[in-house]
Amino acid sequence: MSETQTKSLDEIKFVFSVPRFLDGEITLEKGNVNIIMGRKKTLALTLMYNLINDELGSAEYYANDILDSRDFKAEMTVSVSSHGVTKTLVCNKLETENAVCNTVNDVDLNAIYFPTNVIALSKIILPIVFAEARWEKFLDAVHDALDNVNTEYPVPVDKNVVPERLTIEDDVIHIERSGIKRRYSIESDSALKLSILATLMEKGVLRDPEQTILLFDEYEAGMHPRDMLKYAYLLMLLARAMYTVVVATDSVDFVTMLTRPNGVLRTLGISDIKITRLPTLHVIFEDGRIEEYSVVSSAVPTYTSVYLDVIKKEDVFVEK
Repeated sequence: MSETQTKSLDEIKFVFSVPRFLDGEITLEKGNVNIIMGRKKTLALTLMYNLINDELGSAEYYANDILDSRDFKAEMTVSVSSHGVTKTLVCNKLETENAVCNTVNDVDLNAIYFPTNVIALSKIILPIVFAEARWEKFLDAVHDALDNVNTEYPVPVDKNVVPERLTIEDDVIHIERSGIKRRYSIESDSALKLSILATLMEKGVLRDPEQTILLFDEYEAGMHPRDMLKYAYLLMLLARAMYTVVVATDSVDFVTMLTRPNGVLRTLGISDIKITRLPTLHVIFEDGRIEEYSVVSSAVPTYTSVYLDVIKKEDVFVEK
């Protein structure tokens, strides 16, 4: 097998054609962290999830909201290619009709979506009542972990680095640290996120890494920088276990951590792991264009254009 063929097997390519919103390609590397930045990053992750998991109802909801069919038949397409097979999601909308979505072909992939806001979890462990389709497999994994379902894909996590673990007692979520259980509260949102991820990894409920894409939608939101370091460490472990990790974020601080993986590990006191691959980076612009950049570039045009506008419009203060 040629080097080019080998590389293609280690990649998963998404192609987006969503009028006014997304236009371009995002190529994910298996066994690596893949960063997506820009205002439409959540839409990209949602469509990835809809396509892979055949969530046509959710796709139609977004297509109705996105497609403008006042003067013409509107269409959006999203495709994913893996191991030489391409699966396509096609959504059409006529002027007076709701959008209709269908998929063509299939790929041997599944996706799990990690949401920004996990506070609702404290109320929905038994039973699952949250209606958001993207949460379904995430909540299934949480239930499997809490029910101690045996799986074949555990990813060990050093408790000296991330001591938090998720437990359930009397149908209520608790966070266990050093043998002490505390009922989850809104003030411990960072600890909840870390405990969920570490527990899912150790219990091995994230399915076969060769076939699983993990989609993290600003999961670091609300975390203290020290907790961001721990979260970055968990993502690195997942990538080392050959999961395809996708991180949607606009936190320049967090991107800086991800692009300095060995600095993160040394800061956390970890000396027995060395990371040899840097993350990939795709930027989604305001007009929907998608471009790939090197994470070592000093010219990554993230949506810091907002900050640039602020700087340009600020009065220049002259010290008297």
